[in-house]
Amino acid sequence: MFHSTECTQERLFFSLKWAAEGKLDLPIIGKQKVIDVANSFGIKTKRRQFNNIAKDVADVLLDDLSNTDPNREYKTLEALAPPERKKIWKDLGLILLVHIMKYLKPSTNQV
Repeated sequence: MFHSTECTQERLFFSLKWAAEGKLDLPIIGKQKVIDVANSFGIKTKRRQFNNIAKDVADVLLDDLSNTDPNREYKTLEALAPPERKKIWKDLGLILLVHIMKYLKPSTNQV
């Protein structure tokens, strides 16, 4: 069962992806935010169409949201969580399944 916030985030990420693919007739606002998040994720942005960048961002977000492997790195956490917090989590050996939602929300406020 999904928490309501997870469902909302998932719908938002699919909406971003479908808008970028032209399957959903909605404008993508916050274009600079999408580009900034893409750069944080290591997604190439130079000489690429914006919609392709937005689709790649949505794919990363959806992949992180569905990740259940505690041994696989979350790109969202690596890109957006403060380094000092990541160090504490690593030192404590925490599995980060719950924490991802905290960092997904700020990254998508204007998407």
